[in-house]
Amino acid sequence: MKEMLQDYFDTRIPITRDMRVKVQLCNQRVLILTAPLAINRNDKNTAFGGSVVSILTLAGWAITHTVLSRLQLHATTVVRRSKVDYIKPIDSEIMIISNMPSDHDIYRFKQDLMQRGKARWEIQARAECNQELAVDYSGVYISVLIPELIT
Repeated sequence: MKEMLQDYFDTRIPITRDMRVKVQLCNQRVLILTAPLAINRNDKNTAFGGSVVSILTLAGWAITHTVLSRLQLHATTVVRRSKVDYIKPIDSEIMIISNMPSDHDIYRFKQDLMQRGKARWEIQARAECNQELAVDYSGVYISVLIPELIT
């Protein structure tokens, strides 16, 4: 799953190449994305807030994309709303961590997609610096089923 997601980023979401976003881990429990500080920094030599929120948003999208792939469902996904709390500056590699949704949440998401053709859920993610919370994120993602691509 890690390689598939990295390939998708590299080929379909060009800005992730420019930001050098890397999928460090993607399994049924967690997604971890990283990006180097050197090319994602601001004038204070800390992580640029725009880069951090972009990668946090990407993490929520990637989790949704991964779940849809595992369910063999084809849908288009967008972020509808997000909330970001910047707690402390990031002065090292940007590390984004997001837990995968519970089996119950995945079941409900799939049921909504199959019954209504669309579903929404909230994904939590965080940026850490030196193993401490630096940025807290929550985003609401909406997926709309693409009927002609149902497998």
